[in-house]
Amino acid sequence: MGSYRIQGQGSGRGALRRRSGVVEPLTANGGHGTTPAEQESVSRMIAGLNEHFGLDFSPEHRVTLAEMMERVDADDPLEAAREHNRERAGCLR
Repeated sequence: MGSYRIQGQGSGRGALRRRSGVVEPLTANGGHGTTPAEQESVSRMIAGLNEHFGLDFSPEHRVTLAEMMERVDADDPLEAAREHNRERAGCLR
């Protein structure tokens, strides 16, 4: 992509129900953490992809949100585009 632009897709109001609850904090690796059952489910999906497509995804291919943000922040052309859009739209990061 050579350029980016901000374009509105729609507008509206969303209603949220007021109720008590807890929002769990992110873990150090940028996620909410997973249960052993969720880990097993994801492991089976990855094994199925590896088998079906001849891939070999393994734990070293895992990318956390924190790692992705570091990569994005280190990408100078992306940062320039982000700054350009921030100025045009009055956005904050």
